[in-house]
Amino acid sequence: MRSRRLICLIGVLAGPARLAGQQRTVTLEEAIRLAHQHNPAVIQAEGDARYAVATKRAAYASFLPNVSATASGGRSFSEFPRTDPRTGQIVSANASTGSINMGLSAYVDLFTGFRRGAGIRAAKAQELLAGAGLEDAGWQSAASTSREFFNALQSAELVAVRLAGIRRAQEQLAIAIVRLTTRAANISDSLTAVVRLSQARLDLLNERNRLAQAEANLARAIGMDGRVSPASDSGIRLLVSLDTAAIRAEAIGRAPGIRRADAQVLSAKANLSFVKGGYFPLVQLQAATSYSGSDGANYK
Repeated sequence: MRSRRLICLIGVLAGPARLAGQQRTVTLEEAIRLAHQHNPAVIQAEGDARYAVATKRAAYASFLPNVSATASGGRSFSEFPRTDPRTGQIVSANASTGSINMGLSAYVDLFTGFRRGAGIRAAKAQELLAGAGLEDAGWQSAASTSREFFNALQSAELVAVRLAGIRRAQEQLAIAIVRLTTRAANISDSLTAVVRLSQARLDLLNERNRLAQAEANLARAIGMDGRVSPASDSGIRLLVSLDTAAIRAEAIGRAPGIRRADAQVLSAKANLSFVKGGYFPLVQLQAATSYSGSDGANYK
């Protein structure tokens, strides 16, 4: 009777384990693309890049002439004779007078002490700096997203390993049950198999917990709610050998940090030239014209 109760308990513990399915699956390429669309640092870097382009256009616009135009008009009425302030003529009583004024003026800088050129160089350096910042933000986003993706992928594969361990523990438990029923083994061997199966299930629960956390982190990185499972695709490649000299040369030539430092140096030099331009005289060419007139009309 004791052996039968033990066999029933072992059968309950050896029940099949269930794994909840995931609703959304993304590849590494899709995860990086979605992260670029939702990462605040990337969005801010894109705004800085657009602002730098607009600043450069404004710097080139400083070579264009400045044109302004004014226009005004009005109509006045008086019951008594009066003098028109513009024409000096006597306006009869009970008459209305309309007037119009127009003006056009323009000026262009002929010499600014080399400040316009310095402004353009500073704007180009700012554009280069913003471009390097955007590239840096993109690579940082890709790196963090890839890290979350591979963490989730690793946890998913470890869950599969834990499931395989449970199946092996169940097979060993089944063998122990058969040996127990045939009196070929004692109860301690069966209890040892039960402990191993329980430990395997505990390891599976812990790994599922880590998988849920990793998939939640991946979903947050790509701007989604809930959990997102990674898909192992053929686009994932591992580097077998690394050429350190080539990597160092490429880093010096293309690294966003190096580009940003170079852009900051160019911007500082351009700002220095712009400040020195204040010691030179400013030469401008100005032109203006205006028109004014009035007419009289009988009120009656």
